[in-house]
Amino acid sequence: MSTEEPPALVADLGTAAVRAFALEQVEGDRRMVASVNVPVPSPAVRSAVATAFAAATKQVLQFSSDADAPSTAAAHLLTNRPAVPRTLVVAPRADQVVVDTLEALSEACVHLLEPLYVSGRNAPSLGSVAEHLREVQADIVILLCSGRRQEWLPIQAVAELLAHSVIGPSLPAPVVVGDIPEALDAVTQALGPTLPPGSAPATNSDELIGNMNILQRRRTGAALHRDGIRRLPPEPGMTSLVSSSLQATARASRLLARRYELDSYVMDIGVSHGAVYAASRDESTHHVRADLGGQYGPATILREVGAQAVLRWLPTDVPIERLDELATLRMTYPNCPATTLEELLIEHAFLREQVHLLSTGAQRHIGDGPGSADRPMDLLVVGGSVLAQTPRVMQALLILLDALQPEGLTNLAVDRTGGLPILGLLSSPVEGPVASMLESDAVLNAGLVVAPVGRGREGQTAISVEVAYADRSPVTTEVPYGSLSVVLLPPGEQAALKLWPERDFDIGLGPGNAATPRFEIEGGAAGIIVDARGRPLELPEGVDRRQARMLDWFQSSGAYPPLPFVAAREAEAAADATIWTSSETLAAE
Repeated sequence: MSTEEPPALVADLGTAAVRAFALEQVEGDRRMVASVNVPVPSPAVRSAVATAFAAATKQVLQFSSDADAPSTAAAHLLTNRPAVPRTLVVAPRADQVVVDTLEALSEACVHLLEPLYVSGRNAPSLGSVAEHLREVQADIVILLCSGRRQEWLPIQAVAELLAHSVIGPSLPAPVVVGDIPEALDAVTQALGPTLPPGSAPATNSDELIGNMNILQRRRTGAALHRDGIRRLPPEPGMTSLVSSSLQATARASRLLARRYELDSYVMDIGVSHGAVYAASRDESTHHVRADLGGQYGPATILREVGAQAVLRWLPTDVPIERLDELATLRMTYPNCPATTLEELLIEHAFLREQVHLLSTGAQRHIGDGPGSADRPMDLLVVGGSVLAQTPRVMQALLILLDALQPEGLTNLAVDRTGGLPILGLLSSPVEGPVASMLESDAVLNAGLVVAPVGRGREGQTAISVEVAYADRSPVTTEVPYGSLSVVLLPPGEQAALKLWPERDFDIGLGPGNAATPRFEIEGGAAGIIVDARGRPLELPEGVDRRQARMLDWFQSSGAYPPLPFVAAREAEAAADATIWTSSETLAAE
């Protein structure tokens, strides 16, 4: 770095915890020198976030070498508070204008609801529109003024509904968009004082995003005030900057893709949101849902997918009522961790479906861009306090392997510290090795997954893998179809890799063709995961076989410790079978 960067204090206000990080120059590189994580017992308690914020910033400044001179530091505040805004587009009809508007809004890190069309032969009545607005509980309503006069007049009527509080006391913030002066004037006048102060109708995508950013800053300021955080920065003399942690994570995804010239895919599930960030060197997209985080995600899954989809990921029988109980518990106590191994397994079963629903939702507007089904996941990053901070790293990785099913070779990383948004906030794609040092502090290299595509007979060898270590004899492993295998390659150690898929399996060069990566691979926290379960992954149909298969995968990958309650139930079932057999024998005698 050509100039000395000042020390920086970064605080990330999340729903589950407040994280604080101290960054300083170390031998010419900007590094994380201290981090503190202070849990938020209950985000609903007014003072809980402010108390955690004060404690985290105080502690991290004490750990920092610049603790005696905090006024020289810059303070950055990252936050996803308030929750991701539920955003509804109200338009005359489905057309290209709506498509372009939705594409522009995808850059704003909002939860996009299904658009509401209010003109045409099948248009809903005003009463139905009011009922829909009450039902969806949008935070922001985009009023799209387009088409002929008779088409945008219903938009004016919706504006009057909002202005007269017909939908209830909790009003969404309206944003007016269009390029017809008469329509913009009419709708703006109908909104009256409901229109946020200083906001003007947007006539193009840039102005729309500008208006959305203004609204977000106001919502964030109001949320911080409600949380009792009224003084920023935390120390006199510091300069400060408040940024969206979601937008910072999106920027980090783009940065990784550009620096390494690959497709990056970040799956981020926190307490208050679920998000997918996909990026290549030249383009990026993201998909955010406020109802697929740790708090509301389980209830959303039960409502949209159903209990059976969750039960299929469990190695033992669980009553459906138990799923309902856990979903209710998470809505009420979002920051309460699992207290038993069985509860943890149920949470992770829910997470598999949350990841899958986020991924399929993203596919609907990705097209053929990064993250689409026909493009490889070169780098898969696990993020978010719920998904990335599972008790074992392998648990988070196995959730993603089950739900996303990457093919070929995919590099794995986990944001265990919550530092990925900091990477997006403070790094530049042109910083090269300097940013790489900060990246190594923020994100944990988890290793590599090798996943051949194809089908075979259970037990038949699907792929042979040779790992040639630098300081010891090479290891060759034959991995049978239907199984998971983990090959040791510790963090920081490098090795050459050779892959020999069987003739019905493809690792990216065609069925049966061997592959040798051009560069040595570097070890990570999980080593090399060989996923020979086939693509697409299909679970056995029978309940007993499916549960046995799940148990085998959980144990062979080392994701979970031995499951005593499963063994106990199997022993109980075996005992029942013995008693039944003995009774039949006595009856026969």
